[in-house]
Amino acid sequence: MKKIKLTFVLVFLFTICAKAQENKGFEFGFQLSEYQQDFGYGISITSPYVLKEYVAFRLRANQQFFSTFNNQGRVEWSPYQNFALGVLGQRSMIHEKIALYGEGGVFGILPNSDFSKQDFEIGGYGLFGFEFFFDKNFTYYIEAGGIGIDATADELPSEPIYSNGFLINVGFRIILNQNN
Repeated sequence: MKKIKLTFVLVFLFTICAKAQENKGFEFGFQLSEYQQDFGYGISITSPYVLKEYVAFRLRANQQFFSTFNNQGRVEWSPYQNFALGVLGQRSMIHEKIALYGEGGVFGILPNSDFSKQDFEIGGYGLFGFEFFFDKNFTYYIEAGGIGIDATADELPSEPIYSNGFLINVGFRIILNQNN
């Protein structure tokens, strides 16, 4: 048991101290997402790392779908949009081709008038992500985290919450290095 604990501590320390993949350019991405129970897809743009290459900024825009029941009792997907502006910490390389990072920031929703009276909802989010580098300019990634927002479908009888709680994103990014 002590060997297992020591192994986890060593992996953790190595992860913190490992040099990140060098990124001196913008990143453009596409993701599939699930926020609470709402499926979606979207795009993102990430700034080059700044402040001695420790911090970057990411802007995301998603088209999500809130599933509701229509008057005939059938499931209907009502579209809405969300946006996120986040701050990323430096990538920590776990392996030559695998990186770990954290991200957090502001999260906003443009609700659909079919299920909400609100024009805009705002909250926050945080996540951890793993990137898999198959090429120095292309990564696949998976992210998991949470959203805290007070969005309710107040036009529906039970006023259910939406886009709040667990989030997961999977996708790819294209990295545009300036020194290629």
